[in-house]
Amino acid sequence: MTKLLTNHEVHRRARKLVLETLTKRGEPATLDGVRIKGCQTRAPGRGWVCGLRDQNAPPGLEYFFVSLPTDGQEAEIYRLPSEVVAPWLQKDHADWIARPGRHGQPHKDNPVRRLVNRDDWMRGYLVRDEAP
Repeated sequence: MTKLLTNHEVHRRARKLVLETLTKRGEPATLDGVRIKGCQTRAPGRGWVCGLRDQNAPPGLEYFFVSLPTDGQEAEIYRLPSEVVAPWLQKDHADWIARPGRHGQPHKDNPVRRLVNRDDWMRGYLVRDEAP
């Protein structure tokens, strides 16, 4: 069983994987206009922690969502434009606020947002190592 990493280590590994992947694809390995999110689980309902700044991200940013393996599998990297991420976060958060909590209580609004790959909707954004 793989040990769980600290948040800092998850982000460090995610950043390294994104840079390596860009290099392998022959793309500039620059992180200007890029936001990287990492997580260490593929459990259903889990995902990448985002915030209000991601929900309100300006057009033209690129997001890399990196799922680090916990079971010996390869990491998965998804590349999405902010034009896809921002509205998804906004809609998903509004849906979450509208649903009652575990014990029937209303959810309280907060700045945390979570991007979840429910129903594998992000599959079309999966990055491959080979050049585009």
